[in-house]
Amino acid sequence: MVEVASSTWGLARWLEYIESCHPGEIDLGLDRVSQVAAKLEINLNKSFVFTVGGTNGKGTTTRLLESVFSAAGLVVATYTSPHFLRYNERVRLAGKDISDQTCVNVLRKLKRRGPIYPLLTLSMEH
Repeated sequence: MVEVASSTWGLARWLEYIESCHPGEIDLGLDRVSQVAAKLEINLNKSFVFTVGGTNGKGTTTRLLESVFSAAGLVVATYTSPHFLRYNERVRLAGKDISDQTCVNVLRKLKRRGPIYPLLTLSMEH
């Protein structure tokens, strides 16, 4: 287990910490989404949230939806997993991967709210 989170950590250290928090089993259901949203004070009724699942085509479908909604003038945020080269690829805002500093800032805020791993996916979407 990595030492207690520090305000001086860079992205590489945060990613090491996240990996150490990963649960042994993955909950494939979506039941936790409302619980996490409530903890983060995110009102899912005020946002359009699409969950893309299945075996094949998730990345393509997500990018297609991103393109369509962006072309319609909406600001679109996406979270995908896993990443190919860099963790930042998972989170896109307005068509661009988030910066290292933005990612670190979000992770710091999440850590202050409690155990980080269950909060990570939903918060990155918002």
